[in-house]
Amino acid sequence: MPPIFDNTYEVAYIPREDNSYLYEFTNCLNVKYEVVFSLACHLMPPYSDNSNRVFDITIVSIGEPASNGKIIKDIKVSTTIAKIIYRFCTTNRFVVSYLCSNNDGKSLLRKRKFNGWFLNLGQALNFKHYATTFKNNSNNDSHVGIISTPEDEEFDYLILEIKNYYQGQYQKASE
Repeated sequence: MPPIFDNTYEVAYIPREDNSYLYEFTNCLNVKYEVVFSLACHLMPPYSDNSNRVFDITIVSIGEPASNGKIIKDIKVSTTIAKIIYRFCTTNRFVVSYLCSNNDGKSLLRKRKFNGWFLNLGQALNFKHYATTFKNNSNNDSHVGIISTPEDEEFDYLILEIKNYYQGQYQKASE
C-alpha cells in the first residue's frame, strides 16, 4: 500500500447481495461514514463491454460530530476515502464515477471537494481523472467525474463512450 495511506481509519467491508460494495469507517469525532459502489447503469449503454466495469460512488456520513459546534477538519476522512477508492479500482480493475447533482444547490461545493480528493490521489498515485459539467434534464449544472488506475488502457475509449452516451441521453430528454 502506498505511503500516502499510512494515516487512515480502519475500514470494514460489508458484503452485499445486490452487485454493490459497502465500506464503513468511523472517524475520531464518532461520525460513521459509508462508502458504496454501485453499478453505474446510467453512464453506459447496456450493450457496452465496459458496462460492468463502471461504478458510482456514494459517500454518506451518519451522525453529528462530537465537536461542541466547532467545525473540525479531519484530513484522515479524505485519505481513508481515497484509500478505499484506490483498493476498489486496483483490486477489481473497476472505474469509479461520481455525480455532483444540484438538487440541494451544493453541487459546486461537492465538485470542489471531490476534485480536490481525486486530483491529490491522481498526483500521488498517477491515477487518471476526468471531470466535466453538463446540463441535466432540469437545465441545472451537474458535475461528473471519472477515476481509474494508470494501467487502464481503455480509459480514453471509456470516457468517449460515456460522453457520447450522455450527449445522446440529454438530446433525447430535451426533444
